[in-house]
Amino acid sequence: LPTQNEPTHPPHQPGVLELTRKAQPSKKVQPKVLVLGNSNTRGLSKGLIDRGIDCSAFVYPGRTTKQIQSRVNIISKGMQQNSRPNAVLVHTGDIEIRDNSNSVNNVTSHIEQLVSELKRTFPYAKLLLSSLPRTKQNHHLNEKISQMNNAIERLCKNSDVSYICNKDAKLVKDNIHMTAQSKDFVARSAAHIVKRCV
Repeated sequence: LPTQNEPTHPPHQPGVLELTRKAQPSKKVQPKVLVLGNSNTRGLSKGLIDRGIDCSAFVYPGRTTKQIQSRVNIISKGMQQNSRPNAVLVHTGDIEIRDNSNSVNNVTSHIEQLVSELKRTFPYAKLLLSSLPRTKQNHHLNEKISQMNNAIERLCKNSDVSYICNKDAKLVKDNIHMTAQSKDFVARSAAHIVKRCV
């Protein structure tokens, strides 16, 4: 069974979940993936591990993209050289897009800055961005999310980043967080891309 090692250092911020989980031992060198994002990334590591990928997950519940970006350098400094990721899977933007004061262009700009930071920090890692799940009820928000996903897809095409389109993602009752099945789709898609590229 996969093992889960709790971090030996306290979280950098209240509410931050930082885990390192390893797949079962194998003679084949296993890809290493860094999962980074808000609470919608919680649980993605299990889906990756179940598919034979070592995974470190840095989950920042309730954090914006800019707040997540501010942790990248600290995460990198805490890594040993042999644990540098082959790929970085990112999910972010859910928090900001629900803020009426934030435009799609504004949120996209923040994600672009995060992508640039990750490329500088992990220059040899493949980057992956997942789309934002649509809501069940709010038509206006759904329009905004659709525009946001189109912007993320364009960013990926222009930046050599893999785009994971989770257009059929389902949400739990809070209308923010993805169901376990929807998260597993992201993990399955990411594992396929990583194994193909690494």
